[in-house]
Amino acid sequence: MSEDDATQAVTGDTATEMDVIIVHYHAAASVREAVAALRLDANGTNIRLNIVIADNGSTPEERTQLQSLDVHYLDSGRNAGYAGAVNIAFSATSSDVVILMNEDVNVLPGCLRALSTTLRSGASIAGPQFYWDRDCIFLLPCTEERTRGNERLKVAGKRNPAQLARARSRWREHARRHWRAAEPLSTTALSGALLTFRRDTWNTIGPFDEGFSLYFEEDDWLLRASSAGLLTLYVPSARAIHRHNTNLAREAKRVQWEAESFRRFGDRYYGERFMRRLALAAKWDQVVPDWQELAADRTGAVRLELPRNCTWPLWIELTPSPLGFPAATTRIADPSAELWQLPPLSGLEFLETFYLQVVDDAGRELGGYRVRRTCQRIM
Repeated sequence: MSEDDATQAVTGDTATEMDVIIVHYHAAASVREAVAALRLDANGTNIRLNIVIADNGSTPEERTQLQSLDVHYLDSGRNAGYAGAVNIAFSATSSDVVILMNEDVNVLPGCLRALSTTLRSGASIAGPQFYWDRDCIFLLPCTEERTRGNERLKVAGKRNPAQLARARSRWREHARRHWRAAEPLSTTALSGALLTFRRDTWNTIGPFDEGFSLYFEEDDWLLRASSAGLLTLYVPSARAIHRHNTNLAREAKRVQWEAESFRRFGDRYYGERFMRRLALAAKWDQVVPDWQELAADRTGAVRLELPRNCTWPLWIELTPSPLGFPAATTRIADPSAELWQLPPLSGLEFLETFYLQVVDDAGRELGGYRVRRTCQRIM
């Protein structure tokens, strides 16, 4: 199918069919919520969904739950990783529009229509804006900008506070470019948690690289799309919640898988020599950033001491990383507010410590705090 034919298929007056591949790993309850959210969003529109569950790991009880959802169920036969599961499931699709997503993603009303409209405009791949919490208070960041310079700066920042501040500043500029976007933005910094694309895109750049055990598979796939001259767009009007799979977060081999995937990505895009030098630098002594302890009252309200001349609105950045990034963010627009209420972050109970940073609209850091679950209400 030519690109013009694919665009016509997406834009036709007849119903738009979408194949949705959901990759599952021991989170059947999350799949049930994800499927319900998809069907709710498609209800009343001309979008028809064909949902495929690619099961990377489940108990007998979980399999029973998955098979009761009126979907096409596929057992990967093993933990094939995100890339492997997507490749297996793609053979069960036939629509001109395909969505890949994690089981812990819930689309919000209008998401599917916004993404399909973006493909109708000529994009080959589109991704939504993600929120961290059910109340849509914290915006999740886009994928980090992967360059040799950024990788060097991140490693240097682990042993030098000034370099760490530079790394956060560079990341923040990249993230805010996406957060501030009002229209679809050309970028390869999309999250693999949910990607929408046309079938001819897959035919052009091929399947995901199954050599990536965990993470970086979408970075590689999107960079291959960019190299092929395909348009990839971040769509701020398409919104979804990404709550994160707690079973995967607790997986014993998670750190190993992520490290192996980063090495594979780095060897391919940065060069093996660069990666060897980066690994040596990462072994040097590290400096733990100095975070103030943040006290919250019994209601979960906190008092942030801020300079009187700060530039509004303020940005509150929240992250589980002691480096302070990448971080989710929310904005406070009311200068008269003395107290700020910590929001509920349901589903993130496995995180015992957060790091909170207050940043003004010009990007100046006004305060950094360590927030422990025992002294605040994020339950």
